Amino acid sequence: MSVRVNTNVDAFDAQRNLGLDAADFSQAVRRLSSGLRLNSAADDAAGLAISQKLQTQITGFQQGSQNAQDAISLIQTGESALATVHDILQRMRQLAVQASSDAETSSDRSNIQAEINQLVSEIDRISSQTDFNTKKLLDGSAGGAQVLGGGPDIRAIVAQAGVAVATTYSISASTSATRSAVEAASANGSFFTQTSTLTIQGGLGTQSFTAQAGESLEAFFQVVNSSGIGVTMQVDGNSNGRVEIVNNNFGINTLYAKGVAGAGATTVLIAGGLGGSFPAGSILTGGPTLVTTVQATGDFSNTGLCMGFNSSRAFAGHVGTNGLFASGNAVNASITLNGGVVTATGINSDQISGAGSSAGLVITLASPGNLSSSDKFFVIENSGGTLQFQVGANAHQTIGLVIDALNSQTLGVSGLDVLTQSDAESAITQLDRAIQLVSVNRANMGASINRLTNSVNNDNTAQENALSAQSLIKDVNVAQETVDFTKDQILMQAGTAVLAQANQSAGSVLRLLQ
Repeated sequence: MSVRVNTNVDAFDAQRNLGLDAADFSQAVRRLSSGLRLNSAADDAAGLAISQKLQTQITGFQQGSQNAQDAISLIQTGESALATVHDILQRMRQLAVQASSDAETSSDRSNIQAEINQLVSEIDRISSQTDFNTKKLLDGSAGGAQVLGGGPDIRAIVAQAGVAVATTYSISASTSATRSAVEAASANGSFFTQTSTLTIQGGLGTQSFTAQAGESLEAFFQVVNSSGIGVTMQVDGNSNGRVEIVNNNFGINTLYAKGVAGAGATTVLIAGGLGGSFPAGSILTGGPTLVTTVQATGDFSNTGLCMGFNSSRAFAGHVGTNGLFASGNAVNASITLNGGVVTATGINSDQISGAGSSAGLVITLASPGNLSSSDKFFVIENSGGTLQFQVGANAHQTIGLVIDALNSQTLGVSGLDVLTQSDAESAITQLDRAIQLVSVNRANMGASINRLTNSVNNDNTAQENALSAQSLIKDVNVAQETVDFTKDQILMQAGTAVLAQANQSAGSVLRLLQ
């Protein structure tokens, strides 16, 4: 073999291997000390890119979960405020029921009205001051539309955000509602002459009544008026004593009545009240809210007092706010709103739902029987339209919530009046609507809280899965890395010893020179 001094190939080879072992040993030390498999891009370039994508998801899910929990706190703040409003409305309704009894004096009703006024003010205070992190929640600025203005004929206006057009609305024409009524002939006396029956179909139901011989008309009227079917039976002072039955509420839209004649008679349709002729013995019928008499015997028929409720002597018609009976149709209140005619619905014809360009508006009239044309109001739709809660890790993963204004105007209780028995009765109906409106909003909030709770659970689960996937890429396998560390440590020790021997091998040449 050849012996060389200038180039020690064995030493170079041992040094190279020792350097590789030292690099592996350093990497093992770095991984074990940091707990990470990826300490730099050089460790795994593709793995680093995937790990960073997973990291964005992990932090996004974490923040989305926190956002959802903040949103839950926000909604719970608003919902708890509405719970107080609910309690206030229930108290107001209790007071209205109390005021609707004629056992209360005018002074009593004034005291009740004073408490109601204070409760209305408290509703407005809650609406204007309820906030979360300085964000108002119930004044209409938290995602819903706001309504400004109104008029003497408008008790409440609700504008649904995203539906009602943000513009100025004006009422250019209006038609007052009238009450459905039926009027018979004048009674030939003040006391019943025989057992007589009368079945009345009223605005709130149908009931049969029986009068005994010797009973006064006034006593019978009181029985009918307190029956709860929503009618008033009385003597029409403007028609020479004719007996009339009037619906207590406005707006019974009965464009047609059907005449059901007796045996052998002809059935006719009557448009416009008594716009046609019909035989004696026919019975006028209509919808459930049309005031009619569907059966009459004895004094209510053509004998004794001869009121003639089941004959051609009875007239179907309506009564306006002036209290005068007129033949023809009872009509609902209607308004012309920005060029379109919309008609009120409801048992008292006092609630109008917009259509066409005014869709999304719900207007409650103060007095459907006495309208003017000077009302004007504005709808302001907030930018964004809804509250948006970012609950996901990526863009546009949001949950929206609309919280419309909930004050005395939108609830329709701003002008609540219980100073008379009839006003107190109307107040009960309006408070029922207000309670229902608050219930709808609270239910919507509760559903949103449940949805956000599920979002929190989903974010937490997704974060856990992303962490697991990232750990497989980024974190070190300690067991495997310990094996490699021990191997590299042994190789370094062996390499160092071999390098020392290789460096000494050239010294054997000196023996040749001796």
